[in-house]
Amino acid sequence: MKYFFLFLIFFSGLFLFGQEVNHKTLALGRMNLYIHDIKNAQSPLPITGLSDSITFKDVWYEYDPGVPVLKDINFEVKARENIAIVGFSNVKIQNINAFLEQFRKETKEAPIQFFDAKKVAGPQHMYFAALNALNAFEKKTNISNNLAIESLLYASAQRQITKAVKMIGIQKDTAEVAALIIAQNSHKKKDGLSLVTKMIQGERNDSVLELSNKKIMDIKKLFGISDLEFEAKLKNQESEKEDLTDLIIERMALLVTKS
Repeated sequence: MKYFFLFLIFFSGLFLFGQEVNHKTLALGRMNLYIHDIKNAQSPLPITGLSDSITFKDVWYEYDPGVPVLKDINFEVKARENIAIVGFSNVKIQNINAFLEQFRKETKEAPIQFFDAKKVAGPQHMYFAALNALNAFEKKTNISNNLAIESLLYASAQRQITKAVKMIGIQKDTAEVAALIIAQNSHKKKDGLSLVTKMIQGERNDSVLELSNKKIMDIKKLFGISDLEFEAKLKNQESEKEDLTDLIIERMALLVTKS
């Protein structure tokens, strides 16, 4: 339990960085998300001597008993970028190009990318897009030269920007918008959030990010997920949303292997 509390303190507002692409990215990121769900700890042990990094040695992790997706992994986690994911409804954008250009000029230190929220498979979809984009720049395997664009490519699992924009980007008639902010620290993240809230003509509504039953069929079709593939992944009827998100995350993790 001591390690969980250490994670909770260290990762408040920070996100895991530097995973290997493929299942390692999925597993490590999922572990980080689980850690963020830990709340109201009872009688936590005091921890002293904290630094700005945590080192892990010989890490292993299994989804299914006897089938490791992580094995003998060694890595160091440092304080990194802060990520914010927010949603808006009843959005009205008169000129897409002018809207995006204005943000590009004012958000150089906190890249912001916008998505059609109807094509977003939950906050985890956006989170892993940011995680993979950051990882790509760290490892110098990035496809684009812009972190915001890189997150768009990963979110769509596409290597071509035009395809990514058409697939999951905002259009003139987009009424529900998801905004992904990647900042170097909490101060710049706060500035990014303030700017987005100020400039988007719409209502702050984070519920548009959630993967609803209405979205499932459309997103399956959008990402080319067949019924056969989905059923093979499906654990039970209650896990439809989680399993669909996992399939999309796996596609994102494999983007770097596409030519």
